[in-house]
Amino acid sequence: MKGLNRKSYFYCNRSGVVRQSKKKRQRAPKVQGSCKTNEYCTAHMTVIVDTITKKVKVTYCSHHSNHKPEICHLRVPDEVKNVVAAKLTEGVTIERILDDVRDSLTGTIEREHLMNCQDVHNIEYKLNLQSIELRNIKMIIQV
Repeated sequence: MKGLNRKSYFYCNRSGVVRQSKKKRQRAPKVQGSCKTNEYCTAHMTVIVDTITKKVKVTYCSHHSNHKPEICHLRVPDEVKNVVAAKLTEGVTIERILDDVRDSLTGTIEREHLMNCQDVHNIEYKLNLQSIELRNIKMIIQV
């Protein structure tokens, strides 16, 4: 029966063209460059879920072309973002959060072990936890 399957497509996050602003750039490009490679990567995944039987069919290509796996272009995992968000709501300082994340290193270095203040601010902003201005005021009062 058609229409009872849910199909999802996933592509490599490095695939695609760097978006350039048509206006004059106010800021310099990132030192590490964009995660986009200006080419299309062959890595992809197609997931089909049968909504009645709950069976899952996955078709994929795991070979990445035109780029190497660089840790600086990986995203911070959602689980780590949730832990950071919980600590921010508890009032833990950014420095303490970064120390805790870095201290969790047990073997290989993952993206979360390279987190910096900007990553924490981005998590805070994206989840609308607390205004950055309010945090700055609290920091000034503590000093």
